[in-house]
Amino acid sequence: MRRAFPLLVVLGALGCGTELQALDRAERAFTKNRYDVAKPLLTSLSEASERFSSADRARYAYLRGMTAFRSDDWREGRRYLGLAVAIDELDPGTLDDASRDRALQALERMDRLVYREGYAAAGRAPASSFDPEEASKAKKRPKPAASDEGDDE
Repeated sequence: MRRAFPLLVVLGALGCGTELQALDRAERAFTKNRYDVAKPLLTSLSEASERFSSADRARYAYLRGMTAFRSDDWREGRRYLGLAVAIDELDPGTLDDASRDRALQALERMDRLVYREGYAAAGRAPASSFDPEEASKAKKRPKPAASDEGDDE
């Protein structure tokens, strides 16, 4: 029994190391705009994130939120970005200033559209534009009528 405990501690430490390595891989994919790679890595770390330090938990929440935001999944984006900001408020400095500013900007943009038109409209807003105001205006513009110039009859 005495020998089993140190073995469990070592295996637990290796597991955390592997999970942090996966978080690092997800962050590298995120910085290369490979959201299709980052999202499954981050999703797989959902349970493990509870064991992270507050700084790593904030980084995880930020990456998962921004990945979701940029993949047009605004529900998940708002949830995780809000969590990242909350962790940083409880433990200041867990997010760097640039990440905190980007998270707050993304939350503000999503909130503007969601509060005005609901989640259904937010789901149609292209994340590539990063401007829900413009997406909302584009949705409301009437489509141009088909031109009859080719019909000279």
